[in-house]
Amino acid sequence: LDQHNIVETDVTQQTMVDFRTYLLRKTLNNRTINGIFSTLNVFYNWQLLKQYVETNPVNAALHLKASQKRIERLSDEEIAVFISWIESLQENLQTAFWLMFGSGARVSEVAKLTATDVFIKDSAVYINITDAKWGSDRQVPIMDQQAALKVWNYRQISELNGKPLFKVSSRTLQT
Repeated sequence: LDQHNIVETDVTQQTMVDFRTYLLRKTLNNRTINGIFSTLNVFYNWQLLKQYVETNPVNAALHLKASQKRIERLSDEEIAVFISWIESLQENLQTAFWLMFGSGARVSEVAKLTATDVFIKDSAVYINITDAKWGSDRQVPIMDQQAALKVWNYRQISELNGKPLFKVSSRTLQT
């Protein structure tokens, strides 16, 4: 808007169409462009509520078709091979992988857990994840029973010293 000397209250649907064309020329993918326009739509809806503008220049016609990347589920055989590989690791890595498998926790979340972040609640093993992606805090159950048992047993033999439970970096787990 600054480059074209346009005030945000003077933006029209044509301005948005031109902006979309500009973004397409920059070879941004359609999902990224849709995210930008979603943000602009929220911004202009807020402007409408505050009565700073009379119309929202972002309309549904600006939405681009974006293909949904489907992640294929591992077959039962692939899961068995993966679990066999996990079982070949040293105990701290083995338990960290079981935790990710059983809870869906992210690598970086698992790497920074302490022994006190693993606890029993309502007869189930939970992990307490703090300051995660997007600044969220949450308590997550370990849904797989084998994973829950392995994590709880490992926690029981670990020191409650505030240091990372698995003594492993995110990079090591990623590798």
